[in-house]
Amino acid sequence: MAASYASNHAEDYEGLFLLAAYSTEDLTNSGLNVVSLYGSEDGVLNPVKYNEYRSNLPENTQEEMIPGGCHAYFGCYGFQDGDGTPTITNEEQIRITVDRCLSVINERR
Repeated sequence: MAASYASNHAEDYEGLFLLAAYSTEDLTNSGLNVVSLYGSEDGVLNPVKYNEYRSNLPENTQEEMIPGGCHAYFGCYGFQDGDGTPTITNEEQIRITVDRCLSVINERR
C-alpha cells in the first residue's frame, strides 16, 4: 500500500522503506530512494513475486536481508501462519531495522 501511495505522490517524498514487501507499482522513474529489507527466515514474503516485481523499483534500490529475521518481526503482532523460525529476537530485528533506516536517512542529509 505504501508503494502504491508513493507512486502517485512521489514528489512529496524522498524515499520509501519496504519491510518484507514489494511494489506492484512502477517506481523506476519516481526519483524515490528505495530501501528493501527482509528477513532470511521470512516464510510469508513470496520470493517469486518479490523477484517478479523487483523490476518496478529504481535501479539504485538498496536491498538487505536481515540474517535470522522473519516476517512477523517487522512488527509486534505475533506469529503469522507460514512464517519461518527466527534465529534472532523480535527486539533484535526491530533494532537492526531501525538502525538501517536511520543510517539511510542520515546518509541522505
